[in-house]
Amino acid sequence: MKVNAKKIAGVGLLTALVVVLQLLGSFIKFGTVSISLVLIPIVVGAALYGVGAGAWLGGVFAVVVLCQPDTALFLNMSIFGTILTVMLKGILAGALSGLVYRVLSKKHKYAGVVCAAAVSYTHLRAHETELHLV
Repeated sequence: MKVNAKKIAGVGLLTALVVVLQLLGSFIKFGTVSISLVLIPIVVGAALYGVGAGAWLGGVFAVVVLCQPDTALFLNMSIFGTILTVMLKGILAGALSGLVYRVLSKKHKYAGVVCAAAVSYTHLRAHETELHLV
């Protein structure tokens, strides 16, 4: 898909939504569990605008995560390892959801969206659990 004003505006709006949802996500809790709604614009962007847009949105998510105070503990352990892990997990979550959507949407669009969201969620949560175990 070539870049046009519609794509730039759409990805820009989704980028702003990723930032806001990540910053406000810590306030949305069910009991002691906080809910991450930030995957919604990442998967939607990857489905609508392609793998590159998904990777961009995942990268923005990762930068916001690195700027949050909770990340300081991991930065004290390993600056390079933390930055590398957080950036890779964010970018790969967006890119992989775009790839899964591209492959599965040829057969069934809804299955493509559901599987893309599942891949993105599983990828991010697996690395989050890995970081908390360190």
